[in-house]
Amino acid sequence: MKEWLKNLCEKTNMPEEVTEYIMMVGNNRTEMDDGLSVLAARLREAEDTYRIYQKKGISDQIFYDTMACFSRFVKEYKESFGKYGFDRDFWITRQLSGVLFRIGELEYEMVKEQGEDVISVHIPSDAHIDSEHTGQSYLESVDFFARYFPEYHYREYICGSWMLSPALKEILPAESNIIRFQEAYDIYEWDKESDEYKQWIFKDRSLSLEQVPQNTSLQRKAKAYLQAGGLIGEAIGRLKKEYTVVK
Repeated sequence: MKEWLKNLCEKTNMPEEVTEYIMMVGNNRTEMDDGLSVLAARLREAEDTYRIYQKKGISDQIFYDTMACFSRFVKEYKESFGKYGFDRDFWITRQLSGVLFRIGELEYEMVKEQGEDVISVHIPSDAHIDSEHTGQSYLESVDFFARYFPEYHYREYICGSWMLSPALKEILPAESNIIRFQEAYDIYEWDKESDEYKQWIFKDRSLSLEQVPQNTSLQRKAKAYLQAGGLIGEAIGRLKKEYTVVK
C-alpha cells in the first residue's frame, strides 16, 4: 500500500511536503492538521478506484489526471490560507466512485438532471480553457463515454459555473478565454446572488469587498463592477450540440 500511495502522489504532482505527511500519518486522523489526515485516508481509497478503471479498461493517464484533483485541492487551499490543507472531502466522492473523469482540460460527471442522464462539465482551476483545448476535450469525452459507458444514454452536456455568468461580458473583453468558453453554451439559468465566484476570483470567499486582493486584472475589474452595484453570481448552460459532434 505504501509504495502504491507514494506512486500516486508522485504521478499526481502532490507537493513533497504533503506527500511526506501522507506517508507518515497512515489512516489515523489527528486534530488540527487542516484536513490532511482526511486526505491521506481518502487517497488510500483511490486504490479501489484504480481497480474500477482497470476492470473497464480505462487508461492510467485518465486515472492519474482525474486523481490529480487531490493535489490541485491542497494547492488551492494554500493559495487561500497560506498553508497546505484539504477541505474538499465533500466533493471527491465523485472522483473516487468512478462517475467523474478528467478528460484533457475538463472534467465530466455522470449526473441526473430532472430525472434524465446528463453529463455535467466541471472546470478545474488549472485548465487551459482556450477554444482549441476545450474543443478537443469535448470531442474526446464523447468517445470516452461511448467506449466505456455505452449503457449511459445522456441527453446533453450542462455546466454550472461562475464562468458562465452573463455579467462577465461587462467585465472582460470579448476575446478573453472565459467569454469564448461561455460562447459554447446556451445559458438557461442565472443565480445572481451566488457568491461562488469569490473563491475562484479572489481565492477566499470569506473576504469582504474591501479586503479582496487586487493582484490580477480580473480581480480589479470584478471589484470595480461589484462596487458599482453589479452582481456576478453563477449560471447554468447547455453545451451547444456542434461542440460534441466530430465535423
